Amino acid sequence: SIARASSFVDTKSVAEIESKGMTVKKTHGDCDHLKDEELVDNHWDIRPGEGMDRNAFKKALKTL
Repeated sequence: SIARASSFVDTKSVAEIESKGMTVKKTHGDCDHLKDEELVDNHWDIRPGEGMDRNAFKKALKTL
């Protein structure tokens, strides 16, 4: 795997993310660094929950 020096990977469960009012959606990863098809096909986005504005979403992300 390729990562920038300042990058890191942290694992959170869907339940933990949803407990913060956010949602997760499975998407097809389109990043250049995702060459492995298994990784590309198992890409998830964290998204704001229903009615969550940008500021609330940013605050919720910081709590993860």
